[in-house]
Amino acid sequence: MPPSPTNGRWPDGYPAHIRRQRQRRGYRIDSDGESYADEEYTVKPPRFSDSEDNDFDESQFCNDNDQIRIHTLSTWGPREWIQSIWSSLLPQYTARVEKPKDMRLVDRVLASFTTYNDLKNEHYDMVFARLQMEWTYVGGLLVALAAADSAAFAIAPDSIFNVESYTRSMIAASSIWSGLGIACNAWFLLRYNWCDLQTFKTRALDIYSSYFFFSVSSRVPAICLFFSALTLMAFMALVAFEVWPTGVLVVCFGVGIMMTLQFLVFGAHWVVMRVKEAVQWVGKGLRWIIETFSISRRHEGG
Repeated sequence: MPPSPTNGRWPDGYPAHIRRQRQRRGYRIDSDGESYADEEYTVKPPRFSDSEDNDFDESQFCNDNDQIRIHTLSTWGPREWIQSIWSSLLPQYTARVEKPKDMRLVDRVLASFTTYNDLKNEHYDMVFARLQMEWTYVGGLLVALAAADSAAFAIAPDSIFNVESYTRSMIAASSIWSGLGIACNAWFLLRYNWCDLQTFKTRALDIYSSYFFFSVSSRVPAICLFFSALTLMAFMALVAFEVWPTGVLVVCFGVGIMMTLQFLVFGAHWVVMRVKEAVQWVGKGLRWIIETFSISRRHEGG
Protein backbone atom coordinates (compact mmCIF):
# COMPACT_ATOMS: atom_id res chain seq x y z
CA MET A 1 0.00 0.00 0.00
CA PRO A 2 1.29 3.53 -0.73
CA PRO A 3 2.35 5.59 2.27
CA SER A 4 0.03 8.36 3.37
CA PRO A 5 0.65 11.70 5.13
CA THR A 6 0.54 11.79 8.92
CA ASN A 7 -1.98 14.08 10.63
CA GLY A 8 -2.83 15.67 7.31
CA ARG A 9 0.79 16.92 6.79
CA TRP A 10 3.90 15.65 5.08
CA PRO A 11 6.81 15.05 7.46
CA ASP A 12 9.19 17.41 5.66
CA GLY A 13 6.73 19.64 3.83
CA TYR A 14 5.65 18.92 0.27
CA PRO A 15 7.81 16.38 -1.65
CA ALA A 16 9.85 17.76 -4.49
CA HIS A 17 7.93 15.88 -7.18
CA ILE A 18 4.61 17.46 -6.17
CA ARG A 19 3.93 20.42 -8.39
CA ARG A 20 2.26 23.30 -6.61
CA GLN A 21 -0.35 24.98 -8.71
CA ARG A 22 -2.42 28.03 -7.95
CA GLN A 23 -6.08 27.31 -7.48
CA ARG A 24 -8.37 28.07 -10.39
CA ARG A 25 -11.01 30.63 -9.61
CA GLY A 26 -14.61 29.70 -10.12
CA TYR A 27 -17.69 31.81 -10.57
CA ARG A 28 -19.49 32.98 -7.45
CA ILE A 29 -22.74 34.91 -7.13
CA ASP A 30 -22.25 38.41 -5.66
CA SER A 31 -18.47 38.02 -5.87
CA ASP A 32 -17.61 41.50 -7.17
CA GLY A 33 -14.29 42.48 -5.71
CA GLU A 34 -13.86 39.14 -3.91
CA SER A 35 -11.59 36.24 -4.66
CA TYR A 36 -10.44 33.05 -3.14
CA ALA A 37 -7.44 32.98 -0.89
CA ASP A 38 -4.12 32.81 -2.76
CA GLU A 39 -2.68 30.52 -0.12
CA GLU A 40 -4.83 27.58 -1.26
CA TYR A 41 -3.14 25.23 -3.66
CA THR A 42 -4.00 22.06 -5.44
CA VAL A 43 -1.50 19.27 -6.00
CA LYS A 44 -1.26 16.24 -8.18
CA PRO A 45 -1.16 12.82 -6.49
CA PRO A 46 2.36 11.73 -5.54
CA ARG A 47 4.12 8.87 -7.27
CA PHE A 48 5.76 6.26 -5.09
CA SER A 49 8.01 4.38 -7.50
CA ASP A 50 10.79 3.54 -5.01
CA SER A 51 8.69 1.45 -2.65
CA GLU A 52 9.18 -2.31 -2.68
CA ASP A 53 5.49 -3.17 -2.47
CA ASN A 54 4.25 -0.33 -4.62
CA ASP A 55 1.55 -1.68 -6.96
CA PHE A 56 -0.54 1.51 -7.02
CA ASP A 57 -1.16 2.98 -10.45
CA GLU A 58 -2.69 6.44 -10.26
CA SER A 59 -3.56 6.45 -13.97
CA GLN A 60 -6.37 4.05 -13.15
CA PHE A 61 -8.07 6.71 -11.07
CA CYS A 62 -7.10 10.11 -12.47
CA ASN A 63 -5.42 11.68 -15.45
CA ASP A 64 -3.08 14.63 -15.81
CA ASN A 65 -5.94 17.10 -15.70
CA ASP A 66 -7.33 15.90 -12.37
CA GLN A 67 -6.38 17.86 -9.28
CA ILE A 68 -6.67 16.43 -5.77
CA ARG A 69 -6.68 18.54 -2.64
CA ILE A 70 -4.55 17.34 0.29
CA HIS A 71 -6.10 19.71 2.82
CA THR A 72 -7.73 18.04 5.79
CA LEU A 73 -10.40 19.19 8.22
CA SER A 74 -7.66 20.32 10.61
CA THR A 75 -6.42 22.97 8.16
CA TRP A 76 -9.46 23.37 5.89
CA GLY A 77 -12.80 24.46 7.31
CA PRO A 78 -16.32 24.01 5.87
CA ARG A 79 -16.20 27.43 4.21
CA GLU A 80 -13.15 26.58 2.11
CA TRP A 81 -14.62 23.19 1.20
CA ILE A 82 -17.89 24.77 0.02
CA GLN A 83 -15.94 27.35 -2.01
CA SER A 84 -13.93 24.59 -3.68
CA ILE A 85 -17.02 22.80 -5.01
CA TRP A 86 -19.14 25.92 -5.66
CA SER A 87 -18.19 26.16 -9.32
CA SER A 88 -19.20 22.55 -9.94
CA LEU A 89 -22.66 23.21 -8.47
CA LEU A 90 -23.44 25.93 -11.00
CA PRO A 91 -25.38 24.82 -14.09
CA GLN A 92 -23.19 24.07 -17.09
CA TYR A 93 -25.98 23.94 -19.66
CA THR A 94 -29.14 25.94 -20.07
CA ALA A 95 -31.93 24.94 -22.42
CA ARG A 96 -32.88 27.45 -25.03
CA VAL A 97 -35.85 29.57 -24.05
CA GLU A 98 -38.22 30.24 -26.90
CA LYS A 99 -39.72 33.69 -26.98
CA PRO A 100 -43.44 33.88 -27.66
CA LYS A 101 -44.41 35.03 -31.08
CA ASP A 102 -45.85 38.47 -31.58
CA MET A 103 -49.61 38.38 -31.17
CA ARG A 104 -52.27 40.82 -32.16
CA LEU A 105 -54.48 42.44 -29.57
CA VAL A 106 -57.43 40.24 -30.51
CA ASP A 107 -55.31 37.11 -30.21
CA ARG A 108 -53.98 38.16 -26.80
CA VAL A 109 -57.47 38.87 -25.49
CA LEU A 110 -58.79 35.57 -26.81
CA ALA A 111 -55.82 33.61 -25.49
CA SER A 112 -56.33 35.06 -22.01
CA PHE A 113 -59.45 32.95 -21.36
CA THR A 114 -59.55 30.33 -24.14
CA THR A 115 -57.27 27.69 -25.66
CA TYR A 116 -56.97 29.56 -28.95
CA ASN A 117 -53.22 30.16 -28.68
CA ASP A 118 -52.50 26.48 -27.93
CA LEU A 119 -54.67 25.36 -30.84
CA LYS A 120 -52.98 27.88 -33.10
CA ASN A 121 -49.58 26.48 -32.09
CA GLU A 122 -50.84 22.93 -32.78
CA HIS A 123 -50.76 21.70 -29.16
CA TYR A 124 -53.77 19.53 -29.84
CA ASP A 125 -53.09 16.71 -27.39
CA MET A 126 -52.68 19.09 -24.46
CA VAL A 127 -55.85 21.03 -25.35
CA PHE A 128 -57.85 17.84 -25.88
CA ALA A 129 -56.91 16.44 -22.46
CA ARG A 130 -57.48 19.77 -20.71
CA LEU A 131 -60.94 20.31 -22.21
CA GLN A 132 -62.06 16.78 -21.43
CA MET A 133 -61.12 17.27 -17.78
CA GLU A 134 -62.74 20.71 -17.69
CA TRP A 135 -66.04 19.50 -19.14
CA THR A 136 -66.15 16.61 -16.68
CA TYR A 137 -65.64 18.79 -13.58
CA VAL A 138 -67.78 21.67 -14.83
CA GLY A 139 -70.66 19.33 -15.58
CA GLY A 140 -70.67 18.02 -12.03
CA LEU A 141 -70.55 21.52 -10.54
CA LEU A 142 -73.37 22.72 -12.76
CA VAL A 143 -75.57 19.85 -11.59
CA ALA A 144 -74.79 20.79 -7.97
CA LEU A 145 -75.74 24.42 -8.63
CA ALA A 146 -78.97 23.34 -10.30
CA ALA A 147 -79.83 21.28 -7.21
CA ALA A 148 -79.17 24.30 -4.99
CA ASP A 149 -81.39 26.46 -7.19
CA SER A 150 -84.18 23.90 -7.02
CA ALA A 151 -83.93 23.86 -3.22
CA ALA A 152 -84.13 27.66 -3.16
CA PHE A 153 -87.31 27.55 -5.26
CA ALA A 154 -88.88 25.34 -2.61
CA ILE A 155 -88.56 27.99 0.12
CA ALA A 156 -92.03 28.71 1.46
CA PRO A 157 -93.26 32.30 1.87
CA ASP A 158 -93.69 31.82 5.63
CA SER A 159 -90.12 30.50 6.19
CA ILE A 160 -87.68 32.06 8.65
CA PHE A 161 -86.00 33.91 5.79
CA ASN A 162 -87.77 36.75 4.04
CA VAL A 163 -87.44 36.26 0.27
CA GLU A 164 -88.17 39.44 -1.65
CA SER A 165 -88.94 39.77 -5.33
CA TYR A 166 -85.45 40.92 -6.29
CA THR A 167 -83.92 37.93 -4.53
CA ARG A 168 -86.21 35.63 -6.48
CA SER A 169 -84.87 37.16 -9.70
CA MET A 170 -81.32 36.22 -8.60
CA ILE A 171 -82.23 32.59 -8.08
CA ALA A 172 -84.10 32.55 -11.40
CA ALA A 173 -81.00 33.87 -13.18
CA SER A 174 -78.84 31.25 -11.50
CA SER A 175 -81.20 28.54 -12.65
CA ILE A 176 -81.08 29.78 -16.24
CA TRP A 177 -77.26 29.86 -16.29
CA SER A 178 -76.93 26.40 -14.75
CA GLY A 179 -79.50 24.90 -17.13
CA LEU A 180 -77.82 26.34 -20.21
CA GLY A 181 -74.41 25.26 -18.94
CA ILE A 182 -75.59 21.67 -18.42
CA ALA A 183 -77.02 21.52 -21.95
CA CYS A 184 -73.84 22.95 -23.57
CA ASN A 185 -71.61 20.72 -21.49
CA ALA A 186 -73.60 17.64 -22.50
CA TRP A 187 -73.19 18.61 -26.16
CA PHE A 188 -69.40 18.89 -25.89
CA LEU A 189 -69.15 15.59 -24.01
CA LEU A 190 -71.29 13.89 -26.60
CA ARG A 191 -69.36 15.25 -29.57
CA TYR A 192 -65.74 15.35 -28.38
CA ASN A 193 -65.28 13.24 -25.25
CA TRP A 194 -65.36 9.76 -26.88
CA CYS A 195 -63.32 10.45 -30.00
CA ASP A 196 -59.63 10.17 -30.81
CA LEU A 197 -57.23 13.07 -31.29
CA GLN A 198 -57.46 13.16 -35.08
CA THR A 199 -61.26 13.25 -34.96
CA PHE A 200 -61.08 16.04 -32.39
CA LYS A 201 -58.84 18.12 -34.68
CA THR A 202 -61.24 17.64 -37.59
CA ARG A 203 -64.43 18.39 -35.66
CA ALA A 204 -62.97 21.45 -33.93
CA LEU A 205 -62.37 23.24 -37.23
CA ASP A 206 -65.00 25.85 -38.09
CA ILE A 207 -66.30 26.79 -41.56
CA TYR A 208 -63.32 29.16 -41.97
CA SER A 209 -60.82 26.33 -41.30
CA SER A 210 -59.68 27.88 -38.02
CA TYR A 211 -60.13 27.19 -34.32
CA PHE A 212 -61.37 30.66 -33.41
CA PHE A 213 -65.02 29.81 -32.82
CA PHE A 214 -64.35 26.47 -31.17
CA SER A 215 -61.97 28.06 -28.66
CA VAL A 216 -64.76 30.45 -27.62
CA SER A 217 -67.65 27.96 -27.57
CA SER A 218 -65.65 25.34 -25.66
CA ARG A 219 -65.50 27.68 -22.64
CA VAL A 220 -69.26 28.36 -22.60
CA PRO A 221 -69.97 25.72 -19.90
CA ALA A 222 -67.33 27.27 -17.63
CA ILE A 223 -68.73 30.76 -18.28
CA CYS A 224 -72.24 29.53 -17.41
CA LEU A 225 -70.85 27.97 -14.24
CA PHE A 226 -69.29 31.28 -13.23
CA PHE A 227 -72.44 33.36 -13.72
CA SER A 228 -74.66 30.73 -12.11
CA ALA A 229 -72.44 30.70 -9.04
CA LEU A 230 -72.31 34.51 -9.03
CA THR A 231 -76.09 34.95 -9.10
CA LEU A 232 -76.58 32.20 -6.51
CA MET A 233 -74.09 34.00 -4.27
CA ALA A 234 -76.04 37.24 -4.76
CA PHE A 235 -79.26 35.45 -3.78
CA MET A 236 -77.70 34.05 -0.60
CA ALA A 237 -76.13 37.39 0.32
CA LEU A 238 -79.39 39.28 -0.15
CA VAL A 239 -81.36 36.80 1.91
CA ALA A 240 -78.72 36.80 4.66
CA PHE A 241 -78.57 40.61 4.60
CA GLU A 242 -82.14 40.77 5.80
CA VAL A 243 -81.14 38.76 8.88
CA TRP A 244 -77.59 40.00 9.67
CA PRO A 245 -76.51 43.04 7.61
CA THR A 246 -73.29 43.72 9.53
CA GLY A 247 -72.00 40.18 9.15
CA VAL A 248 -72.71 40.12 5.42
CA LEU A 249 -70.90 43.42 4.86
CA VAL A 250 -67.85 42.42 6.92
CA VAL A 251 -67.45 39.02 5.28
CA CYS A 252 -67.97 40.35 1.75
CA PHE A 253 -65.55 43.21 2.40
CA GLY A 254 -62.86 40.87 3.76
CA VAL A 255 -63.14 38.43 0.86
CA GLY A 256 -63.09 41.30 -1.63
CA ILE A 257 -59.94 42.72 -0.03
CA MET A 258 -58.13 39.39 -0.24
CA MET A 259 -59.16 38.75 -3.84
CA THR A 260 -58.06 42.21 -5.03
CA LEU A 261 -55.08 42.67 -2.71
CA GLN A 262 -52.48 42.98 -5.45
CA PHE A 263 -54.38 45.80 -7.14
CA LEU A 264 -54.86 47.62 -3.84
CA VAL A 265 -51.15 47.36 -3.06
CA PHE A 266 -50.27 48.54 -6.56
CA GLY A 267 -52.61 51.52 -6.24
CA ALA A 268 -51.26 52.46 -2.81
CA HIS A 269 -47.67 52.16 -4.07
CA TRP A 270 -48.46 54.29 -7.11
CA VAL A 271 -50.04 57.02 -4.93
CA VAL A 272 -47.08 57.03 -2.53
CA MET A 273 -44.58 57.34 -5.39
CA ARG A 274 -46.53 60.19 -6.97
CA VAL A 275 -46.72 62.01 -3.64
CA LYS A 276 -42.98 61.48 -3.15
CA GLU A 277 -42.23 62.90 -6.59
CA ALA A 278 -44.49 65.89 -5.90
CA VAL A 279 -42.74 66.58 -2.56
CA GLN A 280 -39.33 66.34 -4.23
CA TRP A 281 -40.46 68.69 -6.98
CA VAL A 282 -41.77 71.22 -4.44
CA GLY A 283 -38.56 70.90 -2.43
CA LYS A 284 -36.42 71.59 -5.50
CA GLY A 285 -38.60 74.59 -6.33
CA LEU A 286 -38.25 75.98 -2.82
CA ARG A 287 -34.48 75.49 -2.85
CA TRP A 288 -34.25 77.25 -6.19
CA ILE A 289 -36.29 80.18 -4.88
CA ILE A 290 -34.18 80.43 -1.72
CA GLU A 291 -30.91 80.27 -3.65
CA THR A 292 -32.12 82.88 -6.14
CA PHE A 293 -33.25 85.18 -3.31
CA SER A 294 -29.91 84.76 -1.51
CA ILE A 295 -27.92 85.57 -4.64
CA SER A 296 -30.00 88.68 -5.29
CA ARG A 297 -29.52 89.85 -1.70
CA ARG A 298 -25.75 89.41 -1.95
CA HIS A 299 -25.68 91.40 -5.19
CA GLU A 300 -27.70 94.15 -3.57
CA GLY A 301 -25.46 94.18 -0.50
CA GLY A 302 -22.31 94.29 -2.64
